[in-house]
Amino acid sequence: MKKHNLLLPLNIDNLINFLVAGIITSKNNFPKGNYTPDSLSLSPDLILLYSNKVPQTAVEMVKEYNENLFECMLTITLNLDEIELNKISRDKVLSISTPIPTSSIAEIKFENKAAKDKFTRAIKNSGVISESILLTKPSVTGYSKLIEPSSEPHLAFEEDLDQDKRK
Repeated sequence: MKKHNLLLPLNIDNLINFLVAGIITSKNNFPKGNYTPDSLSLSPDLILLYSNKVPQTAVEMVKEYNENLFECMLTITLNLDEIELNKISRDKVLSISTPIPTSSIAEIKFENKAAKDKFTRAIKNSGVISESILLTKPSVTGYSKLIEPSSEPHLAFEEDLDQDKRK
């Protein structure tokens, strides 16, 4: 039962709502009127997770909706034996239909310092989100290295899983 680190691109506003709720949900399970378009719009009933890089098209959805919104990339650590999976094999993206607890967030990378600062202010002003998330998880470095500069989502997720199993 190996744990896997998976990537989820989001806008910061949705991340803050997830942290308040304690779970990450699909777009269609998001509270009505509180969702801001981001990569969850690609498959409204599922949470799409990527194994090592995220297609640029998924990341750009935030800026297409509103260029003033900030992006972040979550690293989610999951034991894939314990959750319900749906694989989208043509895109080689792992999809999950059940909510993910926010305690599975291992790291948060921000597109830039302004994005991290907005997140930090929102956490401190929320009054309901533990500030402990600010101690170990947020980072500005390495964000761009997680993005695959292509127009089509294509990640070798299944091959990565096979390699992990052989280790």
